[in-house]
Amino acid sequence: TQSTWVIGPFLRRPNTCDVARCEPALAAASLWSELVELYRAKGLHRQALEFLAERAAKSHSYDATINYLGRLTKADLPLILQYTIPVLRAAPDLALSLFTRDEEN
Repeated sequence: TQSTWVIGPFLRRPNTCDVARCEPALAAASLWSELVELYRAKGLHRQALEFLAERAAKSHSYDATINYLGRLTKADLPLILQYTIPVLRAAPDLALSLFTRDEEN
């Protein structure tokens, strides 16, 4: 609906959303990118990456996973390596782009 456009920007900022309550509501409304933003904002990177991995396995599109991984920091290196492996197998050039970016994290 038209009112859903405010959800993403809201979730990208510090908020007091309860994941247990918001998660089912976002899923019921098929607000998948907003769900990922909720996980990211709450530091639930493994949950976000699991969700993205499931979606990528179905769609064979790994862009969202690579974009998410690219926003993580060096402190998240174990997660980055773990969730890059499936992308590396399916889309090597895309996976390698994660490590050849000019950005510093």
